[in-house]
Amino acid sequence: MIEINLLPQELKAGIKLKSAQAPLASAQKIKKLLSFIPVVLAILACLQIALAIVSMLEASQLRALNNKWGTLEPQRKILEKFNQEYAILSGDAAVTGQLLKGRLLWAPKLYALSVNLPPGVWLNELSLNSVNFSLQGSVVSPQGKEMSLINDFLDNLKKDKAFYGDFTKLELGSVQQRSAGAYKIEDFIIAGTINNK
Repeated sequence: MIEINLLPQELKAGIKLKSAQAPLASAQKIKKLLSFIPVVLAILACLQIALAIVSMLEASQLRALNNKWGTLEPQRKILEKFNQEYAILSGDAAVTGQLLKGRLLWAPKLYALSVNLPPGVWLNELSLNSVNFSLQGSVVSPQGKEMSLINDFLDNLKKDKAFYGDFTKLELGSVQQRSAGAYKIEDFIIAGTINNK
């Protein structure tokens, strides 16, 4: 048989049971949720404690490193002073190296002059600047070969690599003749251009 219940929803018996059970179910859910709150709070408290412990350990390590840095401060100052002095000295060494590289070594050249100087020829003056070189000398020869001696001297200087290596040109300038008693003397000038590398 079919039963028809025309009562409003709240008054119906089956509905009353269901609606009475609904507040009980939601209350049980709230109880379950409330039981998780202490667990969540306990977990958060543990995390907070763990973070505090890690923070204290990091702070103690930082203090230890700062103390160690403080003890190393005098050594660091000494090292900085050494580095500054080293930079200055290495800069000076570089400048000195460039000067030595670009300078002309005259000791081998003077030796080459003395080795190539023929008998009867003597040197009166040597003058130079950064570009030009001038050598004044005199020659006397009883056989009358003054010009030959001057040319031989100049040719020997040009052939000598120790002397001529730093010159771009070396040539005979003026030659003047004078007399000293019975002897004829030739005064000469050899001019050269220094190769500035």
